[in-house]
Amino acid sequence: MNIYLLASVLLLTLLPNYAGSEELLKTQKSWNGGDIYYPQGQAEITSIKLRIEKDQTTKFHCHPVPTLGYILKGHLEIESINGKKIEMHESESLVELMRTVHKGRAILWTSRYNCLLCWIYNVAKYCLS
Repeated sequence: MNIYLLASVLLLTLLPNYAGSEELLKTQKSWNGGDIYYPQGQAEITSIKLRIEKDQTTKFHCHPVPTLGYILKGHLEIESINGKKIEMHESESLVELMRTVHKGRAILWTSRYNCLLCWIYNVAKYCLS
């Protein structure tokens, strides 16, 4: 057997496998226990990085579609219109409230972007605010 082939096989066998995954969230409910519904019609998936600076608060708004949030850096407090609150920390993931008015406030801000949001829309219908 060719020494180079043998060395290549050994090297590939001994190198650690760097591919992998970690489940962040698996749920059928939003963070307040609400049901998740998929929009009808042609779907469109959107992903954004959101920047909310320390002590900055978003306006009250709602999502009529499933929205997944992931905290990249810092801490974020999310409050529903009825006053229920949840605090999210770096590397945590959640399904945002659906069809429920809420707002977010950055408690600790440590980088340019602190949230990653992904949602599924029907291309004909966009978020109600």
